[in-house]
Amino acid sequence: MGMLGWPLGSALALAASAAALNVLRWEGGWLIFILSVTTAALIRLRPAGGFLRRFSDGFLLGSILVFALVARLAWIFSVANDPISDFAVYRELAQSLASGQGYSLTGPAGREEALLYLHRDMPFPYVTAWRAPGTALWGALLWTVFGGAVVVFQVANALLAAATAGLLYILGSREGDSRQGLIAAFLWAVYPAGVFASSLYGSETLFAFLLAACACCLSGRTGEFRFKPLAAGLVAAAACLTRSMAPALLVGAGAALLHGDRRKAAPRLGLFLAGLLLGVAPWTVRNYAAFERFIPIATGGGSFAARHSALLLPPEALQTPDFLERWERWRAAAGEVELGKAGYRAARENLADVLRRGPRYVLGALAGSLSISFAADDDLLLWSIKKTYGALVAPGPETALSADWTQRWMILGQTFYLGLLLAGLWGLFGARDKRGGALEGSRFLGGYFLTAFALHVVFPGPNRYHMSMMLLPALLAGRRAFAASADR
Repeated sequence: MGMLGWPLGSALALAASAAALNVLRWEGGWLIFILSVTTAALIRLRPAGGFLRRFSDGFLLGSILVFALVARLAWIFSVANDPISDFAVYRELAQSLASGQGYSLTGPAGREEALLYLHRDMPFPYVTAWRAPGTALWGALLWTVFGGAVVVFQVANALLAAATAGLLYILGSREGDSRQGLIAAFLWAVYPAGVFASSLYGSETLFAFLLAACACCLSGRTGEFRFKPLAAGLVAAAACLTRSMAPALLVGAGAALLHGDRRKAAPRLGLFLAGLLLGVAPWTVRNYAAFERFIPIATGGGSFAARHSALLLPPEALQTPDFLERWERWRAAAGEVELGKAGYRAARENLADVLRRGPRYVLGALAGSLSISFAADDDLLLWSIKKTYGALVAPGPETALSADWTQRWMILGQTFYLGLLLAGLWGLFGARDKRGGALEGSRFLGGYFLTAFALHVVFPGPNRYHMSMMLLPALLAGRRAFAASADR
């Protein structure tokens, strides 16, 4: 991993520490911690090499992909889930696109979105650019071809998740050997949060697939395909249009393409950027036609930054005249474009306020933010099995699973999450690439992980945001297994 090794290892260690401290507060938390360490240690055992050699790679990979698909289909059809909140908005936008009304808010979910995020009621249908459009565009395509049933999107999620496991196999095989790819694919196939996400009408599964596809486009021997960076840029554009993580994707691309021969680095990065710009250009043109402003992807990033940076401030600071003035100035902005700009300004002022409180407070605030974003891995489960978070307090007819079963699934997910982080950390520092395989894909995922980690700490949010980041620990854990079996 080169220059990314120590900062990436530090980020993995911090995330694992936050997760470990969280589980140790639970009843039975020590057992979870021991199981997690055991999960990481099992990566070192001989079955990673000797046992797998008894079967062909095709048989093992096929079994993993079938398991990934069947596990998600079983979850989808066992746990009823009606889209609510963000997921209902994505479905409404997909319906609007499929019915020829454009990317517009048209119904009750859209009205709730306008009141909650745009702070005012709107005449409907309302043409918007508030959210990145990728999920709705994908949903509209499925709606047009297969109909509007929610289960169509859910089954597509299951297929995409299985395909993501296949891409991890390809990536691991290129960087080590097939055993590394098989371990990485298996870990993604059984990742509990990935299974839970399959029932949601959201961006999580699609974005993880596009991230893995971009890493695959960047991996392999340089001479195999001269325009690989261009293809990677186009896939990265689709990822940016699915989730507004352009900074993390750009850092990842730089980490992958600027490594090695400097004379070839600039042309490769140029091809990547050309593909990225080409991919987002049609949506940028659409936004300019709708708002007469330059909006590459979405307008909602500023408001997200304003809301989430405020979480770093102490409660008493939220009542000061300065904060209330900037908050009202942001909320009073007319139109979603102006709202986004005012949100970025409010976020800058929030962060400046945090810095003025001194190093001790800054470190404490970032530690709390780390806990919010990375200590747990249960958000996707809770959205998947409950129509409202209120059901957590008073389980009733809206709860798809009983409280006892919910707790069991949470323990399973947290154990696997902590174990995967520890295995990834072990893989990063415990493995050496003896075959000399190209590591562009891992560098891309490493750069993405570092930048996304920093963004999620500075702007803390639900722990479901880190699902796509877990591609890297799965790949690193497979790398550890490959090195262990190669030593024998």
